[in-house]
Amino acid sequence: MISQVNRTKSKLFNILRIGSLILAILLTLVLMAPNFVEATTTKEKLDEARKHLNNLQTELEATQTQLNDLRTEQDRLSDELSWLEYRTEEQNRVYQDALQQKETAYAIMLEDEAAYQESLQKLSDKHDEYGKRISQMYKWQNKSMLELLLGSDSLQCFFTTVRFMKVVSDADEQALDDLESATKEAEVMRLRSEESYSELTMLAEEADAVLQQIKAEQDMTQSELDEALYSLSLFRQKEENLNAIKNTAQADVNYYANQYANENKPKPTSPQTQAPVQPPSTGGSTVPSGSSFAWPVPSSSYITSYFGWRGSEWHQGMDIAAGMGSNVIAARGGIVTYAGWLGGYGNLIILDHGDGYTTRYAHLSAYNCYYGQSVSRGQVIGFIGSTGNSTGPHLHFEILTYGTPTNPLSYY
Repeated sequence: MISQVNRTKSKLFNILRIGSLILAILLTLVLMAPNFVEATTTKEKLDEARKHLNNLQTELEATQTQLNDLRTEQDRLSDELSWLEYRTEEQNRVYQDALQQKETAYAIMLEDEAAYQESLQKLSDKHDEYGKRISQMYKWQNKSMLELLLGSDSLQCFFTTVRFMKVVSDADEQALDDLESATKEAEVMRLRSEESYSELTMLAEEADAVLQQIKAEQDMTQSELDEALYSLSLFRQKEENLNAIKNTAQADVNYYANQYANENKPKPTSPQTQAPVQPPSTGGSTVPSGSSFAWPVPSSSYITSYFGWRGSEWHQGMDIAAGMGSNVIAARGGIVTYAGWLGGYGNLIILDHGDGYTTRYAHLSAYNCYYGQSVSRGQVIGFIGSTGNSTGPHLHFEILTYGTPTNPLSYY
């Protein structure tokens, strides 16, 4: 009963531990989100971004250490479970042997009990017979020798009767002694077989108790292994999320570093402007000849804000206005390295194209892809929205080369 209570408490503790672990992971990911609210200058934002990136790296290293510890724990528990399974088979053989010996001892005990009862009956019968003979001889002995002599047919008959009385008396006494010895031996055998049966019964019970204990340990170890595997999956997910957030944080550092560098360059006399271009507006993903990038908004070519300075603010992408819910396509084939909310970007998708190029699609109303998915050029990955820092439905589109933002229009 105590063991059952302890197991119940242990399971409850493990459930609470797993729940706390999930909560800690969620809180970690929330706390790992960048917070540049208090930073006002680009330098402060850059410092905050670098601090955030360092925190992510520290958290990622701690998570990887925990993953290694969990893998070690998984190996240990797997080995322990294999050993317990072997012990279960071995102890089960011990229990079956003890059970067989107990059954054999029980059969012997029944036989010895029957032999003992038979000896008691024979001794009782012999006592009755001996009593009758003693009674007869007593009657004879109450007569005088003269009466026996006068009652005999001859002198020889007299002496024969006397000798016979003596022989009968001695034989009966010997038979009684033998029967009493046999009865005592039968009783000893009976007691010995009862003791043997009791010992083997106890041995079988002990073997069964050990077997049940091993099985309980096996169940407990299996439960611990299941929990370790579940924790392992949680930390793997946390590692993936941290890697994704770290990539975005690195992009933020690059962005603010580039912005800070540009702010410290001699500013042009007038804000940099670029003449608008006319990307395709046929509804397809065709682009001017020689470009490897598809136009990200097939339904619109209206650019409301270009790459570069907007007054005193640096804009590291271009904004394409379009109707709410319009399709947004992948400019090139790649892997989705981020699909989620990210500060002023709102709903953001980041594609890694594998050759140093990365594209970002911000302010979306919804996603049509998921983290880790491989997408092809022209595939619909999201829909136009106005989430984050946005005043109307449009797509904020960026092209980065090895983490450095470049003018998207230079690729069309």
